[in-house]
Amino acid sequence: MIGAGRRGLVSMVPSPASRGRSRLALRYDQEPPRSPTQTVMTRPTQAAPPPAQLSARLAGWLARWGNILPLLAAEFILWIGFGALLPIMPLYFTEHGVDLRLLGIVIAAWPVARLVGEPIFGWIADQSGRRVLLMVTGLAISAVALGLPLVLTSPLEFVILRALAGLATSVYDPAARGYLTDATPPERRGEAFGLYGSAQMGGLLFGPAIGGVGAAFFGGVVRVRDATRLVLR
Repeated sequence: MIGAGRRGLVSMVPSPASRGRSRLALRYDQEPPRSPTQTVMTRPTQAAPPPAQLSARLAGWLARWGNILPLLAAEFILWIGFGALLPIMPLYFTEHGVDLRLLGIVIAAWPVARLVGEPIFGWIADQSGRRVLLMVTGLAISAVALGLPLVLTSPLEFVILRALAGLATSVYDPAARGYLTDATPPERRGEAFGLYGSAQMGGLLFGPAIGGVGAAFFGGVVRVRDATRLVLR
Protein backbone atom coordinates (compact mmCIF):
# COMPACT_ATOMS: atom_id res chain seq x y z
CA MET A 1 0.00 0.00 0.00
CA ILE A 2 2.79 2.44 0.91
CA GLY A 3 4.61 1.76 -2.38
CA ALA A 4 1.44 2.27 -4.35
CA GLY A 5 0.84 5.59 -2.58
CA ARG A 6 4.34 6.77 -3.34
CA ARG A 7 3.92 5.87 -6.97
CA GLY A 8 0.67 7.86 -7.06
CA LEU A 9 2.34 10.91 -5.50
CA VAL A 10 5.22 10.74 -7.97
CA SER A 11 2.80 10.51 -10.88
CA MET A 12 0.96 13.60 -9.60
CA VAL A 13 4.19 15.79 -9.65
CA PRO A 14 4.77 17.08 -13.21
CA SER A 15 8.14 16.56 -14.81
CA PRO A 16 10.31 19.52 -15.96
CA ALA A 17 9.60 18.75 -19.60
CA SER A 18 5.85 18.73 -19.03
CA ARG A 19 6.11 22.01 -17.09
CA GLY A 20 7.92 23.63 -20.08
CA ARG A 21 5.26 22.38 -22.48
CA SER A 22 2.51 23.77 -20.30
CA ARG A 23 4.20 27.18 -20.17
CA LEU A 24 4.51 27.25 -23.97
CA ALA A 25 0.91 26.26 -24.34
CA LEU A 26 -0.16 28.95 -21.88
CA ARG A 27 1.92 31.58 -23.67
CA TYR A 28 0.50 30.51 -26.99
CA ASP A 29 -2.99 30.81 -25.58
CA GLN A 30 -2.31 34.26 -24.17
CA GLU A 31 -0.86 35.66 -27.44
CA PRO A 32 -3.18 34.76 -30.28
CA PRO A 33 -1.64 34.86 -33.77
CA ARG A 34 -2.06 38.02 -35.84
CA SER A 35 -4.23 37.86 -38.90
CA PRO A 36 -2.62 38.86 -42.21
CA THR A 37 -4.97 41.84 -42.56
CA GLN A 38 -4.27 43.19 -39.08
CA THR A 39 -2.60 46.61 -39.22
CA VAL A 40 0.44 47.29 -37.13
CA MET A 41 0.31 50.55 -35.19
CA THR A 42 3.38 52.76 -35.85
CA ARG A 43 4.58 55.85 -34.07
CA PRO A 44 3.22 59.04 -35.59
CA THR A 45 5.69 61.13 -37.56
CA GLN A 46 6.92 64.31 -35.98
CA ALA A 47 4.98 67.34 -37.10
CA ALA A 48 6.74 70.10 -38.98
CA PRO A 49 7.82 73.02 -36.83
CA PRO A 50 5.48 76.01 -36.91
CA PRO A 51 6.46 79.11 -38.93
CA ALA A 52 7.27 81.02 -35.74
CA GLN A 53 9.83 78.38 -34.79
CA LEU A 54 11.36 78.45 -38.26
CA SER A 55 11.66 82.23 -38.17
CA ALA A 56 13.28 82.02 -34.74
CA ARG A 57 15.83 79.51 -36.05
CA LEU A 58 16.55 81.72 -39.07
CA ALA A 59 16.99 84.75 -36.83
CA GLY A 60 19.38 82.79 -34.64
CA TRP A 61 21.37 81.63 -37.67
CA LEU A 62 21.61 85.18 -39.00
CA ALA A 63 22.70 86.47 -35.59
CA ARG A 64 25.41 83.80 -35.43
CA TRP A 65 26.80 84.29 -38.94
CA GLY A 66 25.81 87.88 -39.73
CA ASN A 67 29.37 89.13 -39.52
CA ILE A 68 30.59 86.80 -42.28
CA LEU A 69 27.51 86.89 -44.54
CA PRO A 70 29.01 89.66 -46.76
CA LEU A 71 32.09 87.49 -47.26
CA LEU A 72 29.97 84.46 -48.14
CA ALA A 73 27.90 86.50 -50.59
CA ALA A 74 31.06 87.88 -52.22
CA GLU A 75 32.51 84.39 -52.49
CA PHE A 76 29.31 83.10 -54.07
CA ILE A 77 29.30 85.89 -56.68
CA LEU A 78 33.02 85.49 -57.36
CA TRP A 79 32.66 81.79 -58.09
CA ILE A 80 29.61 82.42 -60.28
CA GLY A 81 31.87 84.58 -62.43
CA PHE A 82 34.61 81.97 -62.41
CA GLY A 83 32.19 79.20 -63.33
CA ALA A 84 30.58 81.29 -66.08
CA LEU A 85 33.92 81.41 -67.88
CA LEU A 86 34.44 77.66 -67.89
CA PRO A 87 32.21 76.71 -70.86
CA ILE A 88 33.12 79.71 -73.07
CA MET A 89 36.74 80.54 -72.26
CA PRO A 90 38.33 77.67 -74.27
CA LEU A 91 36.10 78.46 -77.25
CA TYR A 92 36.99 82.13 -77.06
CA PHE A 93 40.70 81.42 -76.90
CA THR A 94 40.66 79.01 -79.83
CA GLU A 95 38.70 81.52 -81.92
CA HIS A 96 41.64 83.89 -81.52
CA GLY A 97 44.38 81.61 -82.78
CA VAL A 98 45.20 79.62 -79.64
CA ASP A 99 45.72 75.99 -80.63
CA LEU A 100 45.14 73.09 -78.28
CA ARG A 101 48.77 72.86 -77.18
CA LEU A 102 48.93 76.53 -76.27
CA LEU A 103 45.45 76.39 -74.76
CA GLY A 104 46.78 74.17 -71.98
CA ILE A 105 49.42 76.80 -71.16
CA VAL A 106 46.82 79.58 -71.14
CA ILE A 107 44.53 77.63 -68.81
CA ALA A 108 47.42 76.53 -66.57
CA ALA A 109 48.67 80.10 -66.07
CA TRP A 110 45.91 80.76 -63.50
CA PRO A 111 46.67 77.87 -61.09
CA VAL A 112 50.44 78.34 -61.52
CA ALA A 113 50.12 81.96 -60.44
CA ARG A 114 48.06 80.89 -57.42
CA LEU A 115 50.59 78.21 -56.56
CA VAL A 116 53.34 80.79 -56.41
CA GLY A 117 51.40 83.75 -55.06
CA GLU A 118 49.24 82.36 -52.27
CA PRO A 119 52.07 81.61 -49.77
CA ILE A 120 53.54 85.08 -50.39
CA PHE A 121 50.29 87.01 -50.07
CA GLY A 122 49.20 84.83 -47.16
CA TRP A 123 52.34 85.89 -45.31
CA ILE A 124 51.64 89.52 -46.22
CA ALA A 125 48.09 89.22 -44.89
CA ASP A 126 49.38 87.89 -41.57
CA GLN A 127 52.10 90.50 -41.22
CA SER A 128 50.08 93.54 -42.24
CA GLY A 129 46.73 92.56 -40.76
CA ARG A 130 44.98 94.53 -43.51
CA ARG A 131 42.90 91.65 -44.73
CA VAL A 132 39.93 93.67 -45.94
CA LEU A 133 42.17 95.93 -48.02
CA LEU A 134 43.87 92.91 -49.59
CA MET A 135 40.51 91.34 -50.34
CA VAL A 136 39.21 94.47 -52.11
CA THR A 137 42.50 94.87 -54.01
CA GLY A 138 42.45 91.27 -55.19
CA LEU A 139 38.85 91.52 -56.37
CA ALA A 140 39.54 94.75 -58.27
CA ILE A 141 42.62 93.36 -60.04
CA SER A 142 40.76 90.15 -60.84
CA ALA A 143 37.88 92.09 -62.44
CA VAL A 144 40.32 93.99 -64.66
CA ALA A 145 42.25 90.85 -65.62
CA LEU A 146 39.07 89.02 -66.55
CA GLY A 147 37.77 91.87 -68.68
CA LEU A 148 40.91 92.72 -70.63
CA PRO A 149 40.85 89.55 -72.82
CA LEU A 150 37.93 91.17 -74.63
CA VAL A 151 40.39 93.83 -75.87
CA LEU A 152 43.81 92.15 -75.73
CA THR A 153 43.47 89.05 -77.88
CA SER A 154 46.93 87.70 -78.69
CA PRO A 155 47.95 84.30 -77.22
CA LEU A 156 50.76 85.84 -75.18
CA GLU A 157 48.40 88.44 -73.77
CA PHE A 158 46.00 85.65 -72.81
CA VAL A 159 48.75 83.91 -70.85
CA ILE A 160 49.74 87.12 -69.05
CA LEU A 161 46.16 88.06 -68.20
CA ARG A 162 45.31 84.60 -66.90
CA ALA A 163 48.43 84.70 -64.71
CA LEU A 164 47.42 88.17 -63.48
CA ALA A 165 43.97 86.84 -62.61
CA GLY A 166 45.57 84.00 -60.68
CA LEU A 167 47.80 86.43 -58.75
CA ALA A 168 44.75 88.58 -57.95
CA THR A 169 42.97 85.54 -56.59
CA SER A 170 46.02 84.68 -54.49
CA VAL A 171 45.85 88.20 -53.02
CA TYR A 172 42.17 87.79 -52.16
CA ASP A 173 41.79 84.23 -50.96
CA PRO A 174 44.34 83.99 -48.08
CA ALA A 175 43.12 87.34 -46.73
CA ALA A 176 39.52 86.11 -46.91
CA ARG A 177 40.35 82.92 -45.05
CA GLY A 178 42.26 84.88 -42.41
CA TYR A 179 39.31 87.23 -41.98
CA LEU A 180 37.00 84.23 -41.64
CA THR A 181 39.24 82.79 -38.92
CA ASP A 182 39.31 86.07 -37.00
CA ALA A 183 35.55 86.61 -37.28
CA THR A 184 34.45 83.23 -35.91
CA PRO A 185 34.95 81.65 -32.48
CA PRO A 186 37.21 78.58 -32.32
CA GLU A 187 34.34 76.18 -31.64
CA ARG A 188 32.56 77.37 -34.83
CA ARG A 189 35.45 77.63 -37.28
CA GLY A 190 34.90 74.24 -38.87
CA GLU A 191 31.28 75.15 -39.58
CA ALA A 192 32.33 78.59 -40.85
CA PHE A 193 34.80 77.10 -43.33
CA GLY A 194 32.11 74.64 -44.38
CA LEU A 195 29.82 77.57 -45.22
CA TYR A 196 32.71 79.23 -47.05
CA GLY A 197 33.26 76.13 -49.19
CA SER A 198 29.52 75.79 -49.81
CA ALA A 199 29.38 79.38 -51.08
CA GLN A 200 32.18 78.55 -53.51
CA MET A 201 30.55 75.38 -54.77
CA GLY A 202 27.16 77.09 -55.02
CA GLY A 203 28.64 79.70 -57.33
CA LEU A 204 30.47 77.05 -59.31
CA LEU A 205 27.17 75.16 -59.64
CA PHE A 206 25.23 78.05 -61.21
CA GLY A 207 28.12 79.75 -63.03
CA PRO A 208 28.56 77.43 -66.04
CA ALA A 209 24.81 77.45 -66.74
CA ILE A 210 24.72 81.25 -66.58
CA GLY A 211 27.77 81.54 -68.83
CA GLY A 212 26.45 79.10 -71.42
CA VAL A 213 22.94 80.56 -71.53
CA GLY A 214 24.29 84.10 -71.57
CA ALA A 215 26.64 83.36 -74.46
CA ALA A 216 23.81 81.77 -76.43
CA PHE A 217 21.42 84.64 -75.67
CA PHE A 218 23.85 87.46 -76.50
CA GLY A 219 25.25 85.73 -79.55
CA GLY A 220 28.51 84.43 -78.13
CA VAL A 221 31.59 86.09 -76.74
CA VAL A 222 32.56 87.59 -80.11
CA ARG A 223 29.54 89.88 -80.09
CA VAL A 224 30.23 90.84 -76.50
CA ARG A 225 33.82 91.66 -77.46
CA ASP A 226 32.70 93.85 -80.37
CA ALA A 227 30.25 95.71 -78.16
CA THR A 228 32.97 96.26 -75.57
CA ARG A 229 35.31 97.70 -78.18
CA LEU A 230 32.62 100.10 -79.34
CA VAL A 231 32.09 101.29 -75.77
CA LEU A 232 35.80 101.81 -75.18
CA ARG A 233 36.30 103.92 -78.32
